[in-house]
Amino acid sequence: IQREMDLEDEVERWKAESASATSPDNRRTSDYYSDSGISSIRFPISDPEAKLEEVDTQRRKAEQERASLKVRMAERLQEELRRRRDL
Repeated sequence: IQREMDLEDEVERWKAESASATSPDNRRTSDYYSDSGISSIRFPISDPEAKLEEVDTQRRKAEQERASLKVRMAERLQEELRRRRDL
């Protein structure tokens, strides 16, 4: 549960980062300092969508781990109940 909450917090943080990174205030729109004639708009080096995809992958992995843990615990419970019934 704690890992799931951590992942949700991380998703929210990355969404906030991507929202602030896409706002025009964070990019330089003037070519004043550029003598190459190429636009000097700087996009974030890291791709926010890639980060979100990574978080989704981590979330799916955590969900799969949780599901397999539930299956193992159910199997152990059934085994223990069978053992007690046989006594």
